[in-house]
Amino acid sequence: MAVRNSTLEAKVDLALSGLLRLGVLLCAAVIAAGWVGNLVRPPAHQAATIPALVRGELLPESSVVHTLADVSAGLARGSPRAVIVAGLMLLIALPILRVALTAVTFGLERDWLYVVLALFVLALLISGLLLGQAL
Repeated sequence: MAVRNSTLEAKVDLALSGLLRLGVLLCAAVIAAGWVGNLVRPPAHQAATIPALVRGELLPESSVVHTLADVSAGLARGSPRAVIVAGLMLLIALPILRVALTAVTFGLERDWLYVVLALFVLALLISGLLLGQAL
């Protein structure tokens, strides 16, 4: 039985590491595509914001894509900024996915204490995202 658990653990570790590697590569590709798109087709208001950035002022709130609805609408329009933010959102989702898969792994091993702890961490991560601030 111990051999089976260590084999399962090794397979899960290998799958998780592969998932994280592929996820980071996917995020990098999406962000790079948005960056290239921004170089090829800059937003119309970008020329107006460059002097403000040189003066050290922040971008206007209306030009920042930061919600799922904004990203979805921006992706539908082909906005390069929305593509970049989508890549960043995917990058943020990777550790959350890892914690969720870790909870499943502990469940398969019937290690209920660690299932509860992993689910608690997952709940903290998700509530932090929903509240829009760190807990």
